[in-house]
Amino acid sequence: MIDTKLSLYIISRNKLFDHAPRTFTKVEDALTNIDPTSIPVVYVKLRNGAAGQNVSCIATNDLKNYNLPQHYIIQEAVSDILLFDKRKLEFRFYVLIHNKKIYLNTRGFSYVHSGREYDPT
Repeated sequence: MIDTKLSLYIISRNKLFDHAPRTFTKVEDALTNIDPTSIPVVYVKLRNGAAGQNVSCIATNDLKNYNLPQHYIIQEAVSDILLFDKRKLEFRFYVLIHNKKIYLNTRGFSYVHSGREYDPT
């Protein structure tokens, strides 16, 4: 299975869950659906990127002049991040989308980021 944030976009566009940041493949969709007063920052990420590489932080208001590179997505910033011992905590679940059906792998995992404490600024 290929890890791609495009899967997150497909799931969120179909309103299948509300527990992840909304993700967009077009600037126009992001501008239509994101209120800059409540979500002032978005991330532009390579859709199959990992470990924080190929990520840019952009003010939501600046999106109107932004040209989204091919294979990149726009993702809302999360303001109420779950922390464990003052460090970011992730839960990963793998899904397969096939013939308009979603299959969830029962073997997810959690990961506590090492290094320094999380600083939201």
